[in-house]
Amino acid sequence: MAFVLPGLIYYKTGFLGPKGKRIFLFFRGVLGSSAMILLYYAFQVMPLADATVITFSSPVFTSLLAWIFLKEKYSIWDLLFTLFAITGVVLIARPPFLFGSNVTGIEGSYTDHLKGTIAAVTSTVSAASTFVILRKGWPCW
Repeated sequence: MAFVLPGLIYYKTGFLGPKGKRIFLFFRGVLGSSAMILLYYAFQVMPLADATVITFSSPVFTSLLAWIFLKEKYSIWDLLFTLFAITGVVLIARPPFLFGSNVTGIEGSYTDHLKGTIAAVTSTVSAASTFVILRKGWPCW
């Protein structure tokens, strides 16, 4: 606060941000913190490498959400690489209908691994949403 308060006073900006952009700031905070909480939960219940690889697919979801909400350009190549990334996430999740009931490389039960996969994917989408919201509210900051 000691470092931020002088800038807020100098630029005559309210503590909560500009009035028209407060909703963006709120959702940016909620989605960003949710992404971090879900990421650490995924690290806790599934192998670190699997959770990390899933969360590194965030740029794919960022481009998809930017195309939907910001009307950014989205080419056929983007679609192809999105499908590759989603296929990779499914292969990392190792669903029993593809790999059978005896899946190697999963620590603990498969339900914990599935919960971690869902948490990691949700974390990835939340982080991607945070970047899109950051871009949407750009004139604010």
